[in-house]
Amino acid sequence: MTYSIVARDERTGLVGVAAASAIPGVGSIIPYVSLIGGAAAMQGAAVGLRELGKGAISLLDRGFSAEAVVSSLVKLDVDREEHQFHVISSDGGSSSAHTGGHCPKWAGHANAANVSVAGNTLAGPQVLNAMLDAFKGSAHLPFEQQLFAAISAGEVAGGDRRGVRSVVLATGERIWRVDNSAAPMKELAVRVGGQVIGARGEALQKQIFQTILGG
Repeated sequence: MTYSIVARDERTGLVGVAAASAIPGVGSIIPYVSLIGGAAAMQGAAVGLRELGKGAISLLDRGFSAEAVVSSLVKLDVDREEHQFHVISSDGGSSSAHTGGHCPKWAGHANAANVSVAGNTLAGPQVLNAMLDAFKGSAHLPFEQQLFAAISAGEVAGGDRRGVRSVVLATGERIWRVDNSAAPMKELAVRVGGQVIGARGEALQKQIFQTILGG
């Protein structure tokens, strides 16, 4: 019922998380961001997610690689088959992910340089592909707008097949959160994405925002 992105700005080293979900308050569960070690997103069955998120950040801050963090969480998590999580390291932008076998379909994850995307209860794999493409295609934008481009592209591609009621975008510097809204992506667009179209008017951003904001 959730899709998310964890990423690193290769220009500044800043890390961040963005997520959208059918649940009313995804911002209270998913984003874990550290200015020291990296960022993580935890999703799936709610039991134990906060503990996993705190544990992921603790390990990242101690210098563990993203792969080592995910490996440790999988071993410790008794509900690993119901959980999905992914992490990214501030040091070099390496990422790693886990999708439990019992996560609601469609579920999966994908990783690339400086970015990881993951989701469950999705319209299909095109959601993650769209997020990756949007993140890569908006690398010239400020980092928070790049994260927004990715999460909004996921919505355009079908997103959570039960709909979206809440969104969150967090970096080590700031957090934007919209809870229990009939149009959370539109609200986040106003707060974060209003600057994105701007004078440059990139075709990708125009397509995304025209779809979300209704033209």
